[in-house]
Amino acid sequence: MDRNEDLHSRRCRLAADLVVWVERLLKDFQEARRALLTAPLVVKDPAVWIPPDVGLLKLNSDVGINKGGLFCGVGAVIRDDKGWVVAALSKPVHGNLSPEAGELVALREGLISAK
Repeated sequence: MDRNEDLHSRRCRLAADLVVWVERLLKDFQEARRALLTAPLVVKDPAVWIPPDVGLLKLNSDVGINKGGLFCGVGAVIRDDKGWVVAALSKPVHGNLSPEAGELVALREGLISAK
C-alpha cells in the first residue's frame, strides 16, 4: 500500500487493509528500534572524565559542525566533584563556523550559563 498514491489518487482503502498495513508498519518500526537498542555501542577512543577538586565545579563544552551549513550546535555541562550535573545547555548557533571558532563559542556559552 502506497500512502502517497492513495492520498493523491483519492482512492479509499478498506478498513481491514488499513489495519494490516498499519500493523506491518508498526512491526517494522519495532524491529528496527529493537535492533538499534540492542546494537553494541562502539567508542573508538573513550574519554575519561576527570573530576575537579572537592568543592569545585568543572565545565565541559563541545560543538557539532554541519559542514557547509548555516548553523552549528553547541553544548556544555557543568558538574561537581562527584560528577553530578549542576547545569547543562544545548543550543543552535547561526553561522558557518570553523571547528576552532565553534569550540570557542561553546566555551563562551558554557561560561555564560555558569554565571
